This record gives sequence, C-alpha cells and structure tokens, in this order.
Amino acid sequence: MNASYTLLSLSTLSWLLVLLLLLTNIFLIRKNVILQLSLERFTNVQKVQVGEKFELFSPVDTDNKSFGVAFLKSGSKKVILFSSTTCPFCKKQNPLWNEMIKQIDVQRYEVFELFRDSEDREHVRQYLETNSVVQDRANSKPKLIFLGDDYLQMNKLTTTPMTIIVNEDGAVEKVWFGLWNPKTIREINTTFGISIPRES
Repeated sequence: MNASYTLLSLSTLSWLLVLLLLLTNIFLIRKNVILQLSLERFTNVQKVQVGEKFELFSPVDTDNKSFGVAFLKSGSKKVILFSSTTCPFCKKQNPLWNEMIKQIDVQRYEVFELFRDSEDREHVRQYLETNSVVQDRANSKPKLIFLGDDYLQMNKLTTTPMTIIVNEDGAVEKVWFGLWNPKTIREINTTFGISIPRES
C-alpha cells in the first residue's frame, strides 16, 4: 500500500512539475513577445518616417568642405543613399543603387551617397571603387557626402543601407530600409519610372 501510495505521489509530483514548467514557458514566451513588440515600436520611433522634415542639410564633401543643400519648390528632389563601408548589406545593395542611378531622371532627382563623417575619406573612395559599378552617364554620378553623428541621430538616420527621397520642402517622401527585395524593387521602379531587373 505504501509503495502504491509512493508511486502515486511521485506521479502526481511529476505532473505538477510538468505543469509548472509549462506555465513557466508560457509566461516566458508571453514576456518575450511583449519585449519584441516594445523593441519594434522603439525601433520604428528611432527610424526616419515619411512626412518628417530634415533639419538644415549641410554635409561636407570628400575634401571636408561644407556646403548647403537647398530645398526649393523649383528644384529637384533629393535621393539619399545612406551607406557604410562596414555594412555587408550595403555591398549587396550597391549594384542595385547603381542600376537605379543609371536610369534615374537627373532633372527631377539629385542623388547623394551618404556616409558617416567618422569614416575615413580615402577608405570610402576605395570602397566605392571596389564595390560600385562604373556609371555610364557622368552627370548621373551621385555626390559623395559625409554627415556627423549628431545630425544623423537628430534626423533618425540610424541604419544602413537606407534609401530616402526628400521632397522640395525637405520632407521625407519615401524611405526604404535595408537591402532591397523584389517587392522593394517593384516600388522603386514604379516610383522613379525605371526598370531594375528583380534578379539584380
């Protein structure tokens, strides 16, 4: 009788432990989901959004000379390609960007390839020579610019690669985060009226 009772107690205890483990797992999964959602919300807040306006846009060029970028009703829209020499996705994105640059209407869009001011200028030049496709049209070559971390953070330019269209008022009209996928390429083709092959 005692042995039977002991077995029953052990069985009950085992089931209680299984139930406790199950409840603990459910609790941890729920907490994990809540944390992921919070992180996604925080990340979205930290990324530049359509409609937000850029502060005064005064980058420096490869010779460290500062210049102003004007937003005028009669002017062209700005296309900003935010890149980094240490970003593996940027290397994959470069051929797609270059395909876009070859076809873009330079009367309507002015293209800037943006790097952090902390990046070494010569290293950036070498990186672009190694990882970029030579342009067919000299006037379609993007302007290489550098901006400081303070400006980048203030305008939520936090991830690379990033493709941004800024309208004549200085407001973000479109933004694409990360490496382009076939859906993004479709959107890019429609937006700019170009034809980038989806398998690029």
